[in-house]
Amino acid sequence: MTISHSTGRGILSPVEATLLFTAFVASAYGFGIYLFASLAADMRGDLGLGYGDIGLATGVAQAGFLAASLLSGIWATRLGPVRVILGSAAATALSLLLMSRLPAGDALWHLTGLLTVMGAGAASVWVPMVAVAQDVIPARHRAKALGLMSSGTAYGVFVNGLVIPPIVATGGWRGVWVAVGIAACSLLLVGLLRLRRLPVTAAMAVQRTGRPAEAGAEAGAVAGAVAGRWGEIALPRTILLVITMFCTGLACMPFQTYLVATLREELGASLALASSLWSVIGAIGMASGFLFGLLADRISVKWAMVAAYLLLSGAAALLLALLLLALPIAMTAMLAVSLFALAFYAIFGLVPAYISLVHSPGAATLLFGLGNIALGFGGLVGNVAGGHLRETTGSFAAIYAVILAAALLQVLLALLTPNERRHEVAARGGLRNPAPESETASGRCCAGGKPV
Repeated sequence: MTISHSTGRGILSPVEATLLFTAFVASAYGFGIYLFASLAADMRGDLGLGYGDIGLATGVAQAGFLAASLLSGIWATRLGPVRVILGSAAATALSLLLMSRLPAGDALWHLTGLLTVMGAGAASVWVPMVAVAQDVIPARHRAKALGLMSSGTAYGVFVNGLVIPPIVATGGWRGVWVAVGIAACSLLLVGLLRLRRLPVTAAMAVQRTGRPAEAGAEAGAVAGAVAGRWGEIALPRTILLVITMFCTGLACMPFQTYLVATLREELGASLALASSLWSVIGAIGMASGFLFGLLADRISVKWAMVAAYLLLSGAAALLLALLLLALPIAMTAMLAVSLFALAFYAIFGLVPAYISLVHSPGAATLLFGLGNIALGFGGLVGNVAGGHLRETTGSFAAIYAVILAAALLQVLLALLTPNERRHEVAARGGLRNPAPESETASGRCCAGGKPV
C-alpha cells in the first residue's frame, strides 16, 4: 500500500492534503453517524420508528464500520488508496442525499442500510488516507497533520450544531441531509480534481519505484513478523486494554446516539439548546486530544487515561442525575457534554499511545486491530441495548446508568493497567528501554487511532 515518494509530492502540497483530508474526515464522520444522532429525535416521529429501531439501525451501522475497518487495508492494497478514499467519499455523499428521501412509515431497513454505508465509508476513508499522507506530507510534519486530520470529526460535529437549527426551521430534517449531502458532493468534486493525478493502484506505485522484488520481500518480512507477535501480546495488560476498548464503545457510542433525544424528548430542551451543546462537543474536541497528550507527557499515559475515564464517568453521572433529579437543565447538560468531549476525543489518542509505548510495532498493529474490533462490538451492543432499554423502561435513565457503570469499570481497568514508563519498548528491537525524549505521548496521541 506504500506509494512512491517521488510521485505524490508536488502534485498535492502537504498543506492542501492536510486540509482536504481533514474535510473528508469531517464529512464522513461528522456529517454521517453523528449527524443522525443529533437529528434522531426529529426523524423518529416522521418515520414511525421506536427507539428499539433506532438502536438496531445504529448497532448494525457499527457492524458496518467494524467490517470496513478490517477490510479497508485489503481494499487499499488491491485498488489503490486514492480510489478507496474517493469511493468512500462518494458512498458517503450519496448516502447523505438519500437520507433526505427516507419513506415515512416504512423506513427501518432503508435507514439501517444507509447508516451502514455511512459507517463503512467513514471507516474505509481513514486507513488509505494515512497511506497517502505518508507520500505527500514530510515526516517532520506528519504527526501534526495526522492529528489535525483525526480531529476532523470534531469540526464536523461543531458545524452540525451551527447549521441544524436554521435549516430545520426552514426545511425540516430532510433539508439538513440535502444541505450536507450537497456539501459532501462538492468536497468529492474537489477531491477528484486534486487526487486524480496521484498513483491510484499499488501496482503503479511499485512499478514507479522500480523495486518490485524489494517490495515483495518487504511484504513477506512484515507478514512473518506479524505472525510471530501473538506471543508478545498474550499478556494480562492486553486483556485489560481489549476490555477497556469494549467498554469505551459501550459507553461512548450510546452516550452520543441518545444525547439529543434525551435532552429534547425527556427533558424538554429546545432544538437550539441541544444543537448548541452538540457544537460544544465539537469545539472542545478540537483541542482535547492534544491537551491530554501534554498531560500524558507529564504524568504518564496510564494516569492520563484514568483522568479521561473519570471525566467520562462524571459526564454520565451528571446526565443520570439530570434525569432523576430537579437540576437546571442548561447548566448541568453543558457541564456534562464538556466533560464528555474532553474525555471522548482524548481516549482515542491515549490508548494507541499506550499500546505503541509498551509493544513493538508488529505487536502494536495486531493489538490496534483487536482494540478496534472490541470498540466496534461495544458500540454495537451499547446502541442496541440502549434502544431496548428506552422501549422497555420508558426512560433514558437506564441507558445512562449502564454508561456510568461502564465508565467506572474503565477507571478500574486503567488503574490496574501497568504504567507504561516501566514497560516501554524501544521502537526497534523490542527491548524494554526508556523511549527517546522525542517520542512523547503528545506526539503519539496525534497519530493515534480514529474514533468510531
